Amino acid sequence: MKISVGILYKELGEMYDIQTPGEVSYRLSLENVMFLRAGMQPGAGRVWIVDKDAKHTAETLAREYGSRMDGETIPAVAITKDTEAVVPLARIFESVSLIRGKSSISKIHGSIQDIFTKYDYWDAELHRVLTSNSDIQTLVDVGGRIFGNPLILHDINFKVAAVASDYANEPAIMPLLNDEKLPFLMKSEKDKTVLGTVSGKVMYMRANGMLGISVNLFRRGKFKYRLMLLELTHEIEPYESALLEHLADYIRLALGLVTGGSSVALNMTGFMANILSGEINSHEYIKEQMASFGWKADDEFVIYRVFTTLHEKNDRTLGFMTTRIADLFDEQCVFEHDDSIIAVFNLTTRGGGDVPIDVAMADFLRDNNLTAGKSDVFTGFEQILLYYEQAGIANRLRSKVKKYDHLCRFRDVVRQYLLEICTEKLPVSMVCAPELLQLKAYDEEHQTEFYHTLSVFLKNDLHSVKAAKDIFVARSTFIYRIERIQAITGLDFNKLSDRWYLLLSLELIEQEGK
Repeated sequence: MKISVGILYKELGEMYDIQTPGEVSYRLSLENVMFLRAGMQPGAGRVWIVDKDAKHTAETLAREYGSRMDGETIPAVAITKDTEAVVPLARIFESVSLIRGKSSISKIHGSIQDIFTKYDYWDAELHRVLTSNSDIQTLVDVGGRIFGNPLILHDINFKVAAVASDYANEPAIMPLLNDEKLPFLMKSEKDKTVLGTVSGKVMYMRANGMLGISVNLFRRGKFKYRLMLLELTHEIEPYESALLEHLADYIRLALGLVTGGSSVALNMTGFMANILSGEINSHEYIKEQMASFGWKADDEFVIYRVFTTLHEKNDRTLGFMTTRIADLFDEQCVFEHDDSIIAVFNLTTRGGGDVPIDVAMADFLRDNNLTAGKSDVFTGFEQILLYYEQAGIANRLRSKVKKYDHLCRFRDVVRQYLLEICTEKLPVSMVCAPELLQLKAYDEEHQTEFYHTLSVFLKNDLHSVKAAKDIFVARSTFIYRIERIQAITGLDFNKLSDRWYLLLSLELIEQEGK
């Protein structure tokens, strides 16, 4: 991960006699350490060590870049042991530091590299927790190691969601773990500006008499959680505000406060959203990443697509209902996507439960005036986009098949879907069996009922006795009509392919009539 100039100077200051004139940046902007020589072009976001012929290198760079940069400086750090190189380097770099003493340049380089490694390891641990199980308590414990002070995460109702385990039994912290006392033990320090904040999200506050800094976590503009860092063992350093923001970003993802295809695919909801939007399409990568979330390819899955009556992307109802569904079906993948709420369930890991999923989902939809389509149950991730489409089709055709049901399964509408596909590009008259159209025309001209007779005959599986009873005629009369139908159309009812096509054609003609 990137570190700030403030972190660099704080860590180096514990090992060396370092002088840092000028202002110190607390943005997380530095990403590696390199040696700088004359003739090189120094880039931004690096720590440049100027060692050999430092004064000559600095003066050469100052001549080459001084006039070209028009008073601007490169947002990077230059470190030297040569006093005379400081002034010319300050014309080029945003920050310059001088290290005194007998320490070798190679040792200084190694120390800086160790600082980057320390924060890289911390960030990697946070990433591992997020992608493995997104456990909030573990994230707070891992996050707290870099601060050495207590961390507390509480929600909008002041209920504590997690507290750094190392301080959970600390007497000074105990009152803050009581959701009834916490509101009265906290107050904002509005007159104090937090040094080092990047986006203005970090605020000073006091809790139980301790000074601290906090980051408020929002979802769709609504306050949901607060992450607090309190001064207990030592004073909070200015550079720690950017680190607290960095940790808060991981917690946002773990809590599902970041949703949709634009979210970083570090947690399951973000990753799944990117699969459905087509941004991630490597089956092997999907299989590997989903396994890291604990969802295996041979597990059984199902997808629900939930819709509100207001199909607006920024509809607040959608966000509110997403949270409620996520709470109702714990440990499942629930997020907003494409103007709907997507709920992907792992039926294998969820188990049976007291109430079947369909029953619980249908009750929730009915109580909140929502509708949803459900896909078939499937395994593997290769065709997940197609099952996602199934759920959407089920909801779209719900009103034609199960108008008064809030939950519709794809199996319930598959017949209707097939009929729609048949006439998607061509009219019924060009798709259905011409013999049926011929028979309808004959009936209109001769005032007969051959079309209706054939329809009943086909729907009774060519059973003449049952069909005759249905239209209230004698069996002999019915057989005569069938013989006349065959003479008019040339149909052979012994051909299975003809029977299937005729039944489908009947459905299409009836649907067009409706």
